[in-house]
Amino acid sequence: MNRNITIELTKATAAWPGARGYDDKMGARPLGRVIQEHIKKPLAQEPQFGKLAKDDVVRVGVKTGGWDLKYRRSGKAPHLRRQTTIVNRKMIRSALTGLALLYAATSVAAQDIVLTAPIDCSLDDDCYIQQYVDHTDGKGASDFRCSNLSYDQHKGTDFALRTLSQMRAGVNVLAAAPGKIKAVRSGVEDALYPTSNADNISGRECGNGVVIQHAGGWETQYCHMEKGSVKVKWGQVVSAGAVLGQVGLSGRTQFPHVHLSVRKDGKVVDPFEPDGKITCGAPETDMLWEKPPPYRPGGVLYAAFSDRIPTFSEVKSGRAALSQLPVEAPAIVVFGFGFGAQKGDQMRLVLKGPTGVMLDKSVNVEKDQTQLFKAVGKRLTQSAWPKGTYSGTVSLLRNGRVINTERTKIPVR
Repeated sequence: MNRNITIELTKATAAWPGARGYDDKMGARPLGRVIQEHIKKPLAQEPQFGKLAKDDVVRVGVKTGGWDLKYRRSGKAPHLRRQTTIVNRKMIRSALTGLALLYAATSVAAQDIVLTAPIDCSLDDDCYIQQYVDHTDGKGASDFRCSNLSYDQHKGTDFALRTLSQMRAGVNVLAAAPGKIKAVRSGVEDALYPTSNADNISGRECGNGVVIQHAGGWETQYCHMEKGSVKVKWGQVVSAGAVLGQVGLSGRTQFPHVHLSVRKDGKVVDPFEPDGKITCGAPETDMLWEKPPPYRPGGVLYAAFSDRIPTFSEVKSGRAALSQLPVEAPAIVVFGFGFGAQKGDQMRLVLKGPTGVMLDKSVNVEKDQTQLFKAVGKRLTQSAWPKGTYSGTVSLLRNGRVINTERTKIPVR
């Protein structure tokens, strides 16, 4: 019986087997094995690929570690739901034949690269994306969401750490896709830019870094790694997730991060908006990521306590945050460190002690700021602070709505 089943592929799905089916020595010949192991076997054994009626549509997507299979009724709203019954073998063979032919035509000859995060940390917690590719043609900057998380002519994505303390503890930079090492640099000092020797990095703005050549004319570049941390050599073949080095502060940078550039045939491609066609209010859903990193429109990175108003360098380094305070501390100060602030935003800081709210203040943001910190506190006006636990809450608000909130506590004894 001809059931007229339609198979839909996302862009990441079409690229997924191609990225794993290419070998520098054997070319695309391993693709057949990839299709067998990652397409035929999973679909034949997948109990969720099931009970398809005539004219149904199967949508094959990619999620971390494998496939994401869903279906919908043709002609109906695309409400996707999972299935629990296996279809007959003839239907599976027919569907797989068409799927394999489609991969053979698209995944090797004109494949898109599939990327994983180039940094070994949680982008929901201890690291974040500070800046994206600039999509403006002239002066000014705009990211793929038509927001301010970019700067003029920025050609990559900056995966940043919250503090220098994290960098010193060591955070790995990872290959975002399999390929061959095309270029390596490892002798640039780690220093905040601008510095007294800023002229010495002319032509080496990337700092310590690596370039990886991938199949299909793609390449990725990783910048600002820590001096002495680069672990790979020219000509070395690496897999996705391989450790390239560690996040540093080399080259032209003012915060610890890895700058990832993605290029196709020498031209910059934004992995969040590969076709470059920006539609404000309707961001791209077909990205180059195996699992798209979360988009954070700005926010508070961390909140902490100090016994005085800290300097910005102390906040960025992580040195300003104290773990406890004595009862005779000269002041109790809560501060918040944030990124991506826009003119008109507010940072609200609330300080509570054992007896209740001590301060609740909102501070206006007067201009767009890549990074910022705000602080509020109370001076000691008596012999000692009441013993107990003090808490701080710091929120970034935009148009009256909370973007995010960070909380902190400290014992006073």
